[in-house]
Amino acid sequence: MFVEETTFTECHCSGSGGAIYFYNSGSCALAKVCGYKCSTTSSNHFQFDYVYVTNSGLTIINTINDSSIAYSLNDNDAYYTLYHWYGRIISCSVNVSNNKCSGTSGIYYLPYPSSSASSGDPSCIISFSTFTNNTCHTNHICLQLEQGSAFKEINRCNVLRNTQQNTNTYGTIYSYGNLDIKSSCILDNSAKYDFYAYNSYTITITDCTRDTNKETYGSVTIKETPAQSFINALIHTQAEHCVAQFDSVGDLTIEIQITKRTLSKCSCKNTKPTIDMLTYLTYVFLVSFLPTNPSNDVCYDIDVSRNAYDRKIE
Repeated sequence: MFVEETTFTECHCSGSGGAIYFYNSGSCALAKVCGYKCSTTSSNHFQFDYVYVTNSGLTIINTINDSSIAYSLNDNDAYYTLYHWYGRIISCSVNVSNNKCSGTSGIYYLPYPSSSASSGDPSCIISFSTFTNNTCHTNHICLQLEQGSAFKEINRCNVLRNTQQNTNTYGTIYSYGNLDIKSSCILDNSAKYDFYAYNSYTITITDCTRDTNKETYGSVTIKETPAQSFINALIHTQAEHCVAQFDSVGDLTIEIQITKRTLSKCSCKNTKPTIDMLTYLTYVFLVSFLPTNPSNDVCYDIDVSRNAYDRKIE
């Protein structure tokens, strides 16, 4: 399934997935999607999407890129704003903000096992993404990463001001399996633990701005600290109901001038179909040539040194 340049506004479902439900052996790719006020009804889980790739293997794509999911609100005992299971899970330039549910108000990702559970080829990559102002009104966790035998990476993300009612249980970022977090900003979240490494697995933090007075749980390793605090200057897709702007925490702000970058926009007012048969066949053709480890993809090929950051705005 391929969903591109599409806005889902106030979609509600009595089953799983307020806007998108996918349960199939094929790949699933979401690109330039805006989700606004989508949720399930009553206590059903999976507020915006439910994506379960049933076919085993890392060659299967399970991605959401250049998208914004906001104001998925459910006051019942319901979990998960974004829920993606199996395949190689990639999220690049995703804005998940201002969502509210009982637990896991940001993302739940469970990728297929990687070739090495400790390093090397990750089966889950989250990069250049924002998770802010999400609320768990009963329980806990903003980013929940599962699968003990899968190596995961978070690169160049902002995780700011997320709140959870049960502050002493689990944490803002929970990982069952080894996780590397690089060049990210994790600040002003209400959980007792910003980093929660389950069982004997390790979360490794490199060059990140974080609340140093916060406790960590389990095996958490701090490899490097930045010379000065920072927030990543991330630009996200905007649509009629999905507004993106640079963030700040206290006195920490973004100082940047945009002179050459135009934001991609998608609108629900377009009366013409955005995906014709030629576009669809082109996508299928290109996907068939994707390598297992696309080393030249910007979502994979990330230099964590800010001096070499190749997506900075000039």
